[in-house]
Amino acid sequence: AFAARPQSYWTAAFAEAEACGAPVVGLADLPDDPHLMARGTVRRTDDGLHAAPAPRLSAHPDLVSAILAPCDDPVESVLRDAGFTGAEIATLVETGVVRSA
Repeated sequence: AFAARPQSYWTAAFAEAEACGAPVVGLADLPDDPHLMARGTVRRTDDGLHAAPAPRLSAHPDLVSAILAPCDDPVESVLRDAGFTGAEIATLVETGVVRSA
């Protein structure tokens, strides 16, 4: 029965239903999915597709404004810049909360 109609028909038919009926799409099509677009879940950049950071706090959209490249700075430097003291950083490293290179 499903093969008798195009995917667009079934997507529309299930859109208002209280049932699971989302189409299965390829990875390249994810950024164009209306639900994912509305939530900003997947982003297309020059170097490919990326999942947006999670969790995203709807009351604080300014907390995550862009997908950032991985940081190569030593963890101690990043934490110091964030306002942690040397003793606090040492405790975080010793207890395994963060790893130091």
